[in-house]
Amino acid sequence: MQAENEVIYPWPLETLRGLYVAPVGGYSRELSVNEIGINRHALLKNTELIPYLDRVIISKLDGSEILPLFMREQFLVIPLTEELPEAFSRSLSGEVVLLELQIKKDRFPRLRIGEEVIINSIVSELPSNWISKLMKRSLS
Repeated sequence: MQAENEVIYPWPLETLRGLYVAPVGGYSRELSVNEIGINRHALLKNTELIPYLDRVIISKLDGSEILPLFMREQFLVIPLTEELPEAFSRSLSGEVVLLELQIKKDRFPRLRIGEEVIINSIVSELPSNWISKLMKRSLS
């Protein structure tokens, strides 16, 4: 039963284990390179992501991202609070916030504010040397 004053966070929405959907809330210079910010309360209520530890990849919902997993940008999950007011204001319902400079990278797709993206946490579950193991197996 929901408390009367309990805030509902619609995002991120888990679609499959480790896969979440959320709209882009905006960009902020308060984040660092390769960080993704999401409202702290929304992270706790809607995900199993561990802030400052889990890394995720982001894809457009339309499936237009065709790069292999090991070539995609990885983002460290940062919980947004009032301590980062600009970024926090862009994730009031659990939206994704990125560093403004990230949109200029060639390998990272241009995301519009409001566009829904897939947040994939599978990279956090892979062993640290998974790429070298995969390469060795394919060359054997």
